Amino acid sequence: EVTKIKLTHSAKVLPSLLSSEILEKNNFSILHINARSLLSKIGQLEILLSEFDHNFSITVISETWFGEDTFLNSFKLNDYNLFCDSRPHGGGEGVAVYVHMKLESRVESVQLECSESLIVHTGVAGRDVCSLLAVYRSPSGAAGRFLGDFSVCLSSLPAHSFVVGDLDIDLNPENFLKDSALDYDYFLNKFGFFNVTESPTRF
Repeated sequence: EVTKIKLTHSAKVLPSLLSSEILEKNNFSILHINARSLLSKIGQLEILLSEFDHNFSITVISETWFGEDTFLNSFKLNDYNLFCDSRPHGGGEGVAVYVHMKLESRVESVQLECSESLIVHTGVAGRDVCSLLAVYRSPSGAAGRFLGDFSVCLSSLPAHSFVVGDLDIDLNPENFLKDSALDYDYFLNKFGFFNVTESPTRF
C-alpha cells in the first residue's frame, strides 16, 4: 500500500521565491519522504511518484535503511541519478537523493554529527542551478553537537541552496523555547534560510 510510506515534507518551490530563471524554466521542485525502510518499498515509491502529474527535479528519501551490502541498482528510478549516504550496517538510518537526469549533478560528502547527509550540486548546460543538503538525523543523537556541525555546513552552502530531510528537531509551538529549536531557527535565519514546513509532521 502506498500509504505505508509516510510523506513528511514536500515543497514546490514557488516562482516568486526564485532568483534564478533556470529554476523557473525547469519547473524546479523537491519532494521529501521518510520511508522508514526503502528496502521493501521501492515499488510503492514508484507507484506514489506515478500518481503525481509532475516529475520532481529532486526526490529525497530519509530512513532508507540501506547498508554497505545493499545492491543500489535495485533502487534506481527511471530518468533519475541516485546518490546515497548510509550506515555501514543499515538500520533505521540513511538518506538517498534522486536527481532527474535533465539536471547535471555531482555529490559532495559532508559530516554532520549523528546523521547521514550529503550535498548535491545541480546544473544545466554547465551553469549552476542549486545545491541541496539532504539530512537524516537520528533522534537518539545529541542535538547540540549536530547543530554545531549544521551551522558550519549552512555557512558553506552557495546561493540558491535548499536543506531537505528529517532533522528530528521539535518545532511544536509549545516546545519552541527548547535550546535545540531556538538554535535551529537561529542558524536558518543567520544564513538566509527559512522553514517551509508550516505545521508539525509528528507529535
